[in-house]
Amino acid sequence: MPGYVIGGFHLSSRLGGNEDSEMIDRIGKYLMGTKAKFYTCHCTGIEPYKSLKTVMGDSIDYLSAGSEIVI
Repeated sequence: MPGYVIGGFHLSSRLGGNEDSEMIDRIGKYLMGTKAKFYTCHCTGIEPYKSLKTVMGDSIDYLSAGSEIVI
């Protein structure tokens, strides 16, 4: 049975904005190797989430306020 990870990734850069796309791609590829299902929140940021979604597909989903998941 796969594990589940729920939380925000805080992918903002120290210089403002978001981490660069190469870093986000590397993070996504690393997370895919864990075989877990990820649910991320607003702390990740919408644009970084979209980039992670491109790399990770169904292994990641976004939880907004009021969302419910059944595990």
